[in-house]
Amino acid sequence: MENVAESTRSEIQAILANVGHDWGFLAELVEMLEVDSFELAAKVQKAVDEENPEELMEEAHALKSILSHVTQGPSFQLAAALESAGRNRDLTGTREPAQQLDAALQELISALQHVVATEGER
Repeated sequence: MENVAESTRSEIQAILANVGHDWGFLAELVEMLEVDSFELAAKVQKAVDEENPEELMEEAHALKSILSHVTQGPSFQLAAALESAGRNRDLTGTREPAQQLDAALQELISALQHVVATEGER
């Protein structure tokens, strides 16, 4: 797992353990994450931009639920914090975490795709 940040490497090791090192299942998870998580992250960003706490809570909860099957890492933590902000109807300071969420998802999914492509073939 070269070129992967240490925290991401640890997160990926935990994910691999959770799926029992089943590379086929991991590949399916990565594909699902790639499709669903970016769509939901865009909806989270839209809710933040439109200052819509109910929508933020719903979309962040949906994303958090998907991520909970894979990771408790940064992307999950950001989704949970955004969900909480929506639930509390306090959108102060949510723009940065919403942007960080997209970056965290990109990093996680890119790292998982790399692992599946390189190490899943062994």
